Amino acid sequence: MPPPSVIFRRISSLRLRFFCISSFLRQRDHY
Repeated sequence: MPPPSVIFRRISSLRLRFFCISSFLRQRDHY
């Protein structure tokens, strides 16, 4: 099992990616 820091880093990166995609879709949907 990986250490908690690796899991936290993976979750934060996924969250950041999701935020970027959602903001991009929102901008595209806005125009």
